[in-house]
Amino acid sequence: MEAKLEQKLYVPQNIEQLRNAPLDKYGALWGGEVAADAYTHYLTPKTYQIYADTEAHKALVKTFRLRRLRAEETDVNILKIVEPPVGIEKIRGELPGCVAPLLVYAELLNSDDPRNLETAKRIYHDHLA
Repeated sequence: MEAKLEQKLYVPQNIEQLRNAPLDKYGALWGGEVAADAYTHYLTPKTYQIYADTEAHKALVKTFRLRRLRAEETDVNILKIVEPPVGIEKIRGELPGCVAPLLVYAELLNSDDPRNLETAKRIYHDHLA
C-alpha cells in the first residue's frame, strides 16, 4: 500500500525539534519507527515518517524549514512525508500525534530490519492481541 501513496523525502533542519513538536496541531501524525518508539519505548528511530494531507504537509515544510532530499545525500536524517489514503482521523492512534498501532505494526513488518520486526512483535502483543 505504501508504495502507491504520495510521498516526498525531506531533510529536517533539526530532527529533535520536529520530534518534540505537537504534530496534532498541524493535522499530521507520526508513523513508522517514531510511532513504534512512542508505543513501545523499545526502538530508537533511524527513519522518520509523518502522515500529512496537503495542507498539513505545506505547514510542516514551512514551520520546520524542511528541504527536499538531494540524490547525493546519504548521511542525513531523512523525513518521509506520506499523504494518507483516508482522512487523518481514520488512522489516528490512541497516543497523541501517532497513527494507530495496526498501521505501525504493518509498517514495521514491511521493513527487513530485525530491530523493527522485534518491535512489531511487541506492538502486536501489547496493542493488537
